[in-house]
Amino acid sequence: MDKKQTKLMKWLNELEQYAKEKQLSIRIIDGIEDCKRQAADKNLDWNKMKRTVDEVLESVESKAVPAVTQESEKENEVSIQVIREQVKKMALRCQNENKDTLDNFLEPERIAIKKSHERLREISYTKAHIAELKDEELLLGFFRKCKKEHENDMIHLFQQMLDDISNNYNYMLEHMRSMLRSAGGYKIGIGSEKVYHEYEERKEGIKKKLLSEAQSSDVGGKDIEDLGQKCKSAIKKITKKHEKKRKLFAWIPLLILLCCFMVSAISTQEQNQAIVEEAEKQNEEENSVITDMLVEKAIDYVKDANTSSIGNFLSAIVSLIGALAVSLGAMLIFILLMIILLYTAYVKILRKCCDKQICKQCEKYLNVEFTRFEQQNVLVTKTEMAMKSIVEGYEQQYLVILNNIFCETTNEQHERSEPIQDKYGQLKEAWNQLKYE
Repeated sequence: MDKKQTKLMKWLNELEQYAKEKQLSIRIIDGIEDCKRQAADKNLDWNKMKRTVDEVLESVESKAVPAVTQESEKENEVSIQVIREQVKKMALRCQNENKDTLDNFLEPERIAIKKSHERLREISYTKAHIAELKDEELLLGFFRKCKKEHENDMIHLFQQMLDDISNNYNYMLEHMRSMLRSAGGYKIGIGSEKVYHEYEERKEGIKKKLLSEAQSSDVGGKDIEDLGQKCKSAIKKITKKHEKKRKLFAWIPLLILLCCFMVSAISTQEQNQAIVEEAEKQNEEENSVITDMLVEKAIDYVKDANTSSIGNFLSAIVSLIGALAVSLGAMLIFILLMIILLYTAYVKILRKCCDKQICKQCEKYLNVEFTRFEQQNVLVTKTEMAMKSIVEGYEQQYLVILNNIFCETTNEQHERSEPIQDKYGQLKEAWNQLKYE
């Protein structure tokens, strides 16, 4: 015999003992013995076995259980069944209302996600965000801000949806409560005011628990952060390449100026060397003649000139030298300032050109990346999964409440029927469990 047959034999023995205690007819006891013989068969036909046992139980019930009790139970079973059906209809209607609520929030959810995509696309207007493109931390900060705003929008949406679903269940339970009162459900053991009082106390707690779970759920924030990391790496390569070019071009004028200065210095030095050599040759040839002429002229000049004219001549020479020095110094300073101003302007133009190229390439890259991200539909998929999870979580919580209502029913029925049915009720319940096992 298998395990189920063993349980059946044990149960039939208990039924036989009960029949003997109640001094039931030999026919009923023989029927139980016949059941035991069938149960011991290796090739047991369970369908036939169920029919036979049900017939024997009906005979036992008709003889052992008072007629008044049977009628009362039958009436209660009908009432309970009707009320159960009504409660199922209410629960089903509430479930459909929750689905409608979820559908109603799909459009606001998509609008909020579209807004999140638009926030991300702001960085693709690169001229206004050149600072973020050049600074990694600022760029990542932008994506973190977008993530936070997206999650806040979703939490706000979840709060509204939770309020609507909570109202659906509140209406259902209040309607159920009124029905049980008017149908006399409490009298036949369906439900209890205690269940509703406990619900009122737990209602806000359920809502907060589900909202907390919704806040920790993945609505695509991690994907936005990952997108930021991916964009950071690509943008870093673009900016680094153009910054290298800018620095190289910034050094070119200085290098050219340095080369010109060196070439000029070398050329001047060669010219000076040639002049000096030529002058030395001429000096050697004319030295004696010039010396004689200068001596004669100097003697004549000393003879003819007075002291004051010599002083004026020397003063004029000094003034001329000073004027030349001032003119040459001012000219050098002017040239130097002009070079600095031109170089500063060149660097600024170079920087603008560099930024323009960075903006152009980054804008092209970001638009492609954001289009791909939107087409993947990650935010929509994950947000809708989170919303469905909230609805399912609520349904689970309220299923517990409905079970509690009928749990009370089962317990109270058992308490009332046990004194009347005594052992028979336990045997019948054990058979029902065994029959559908």
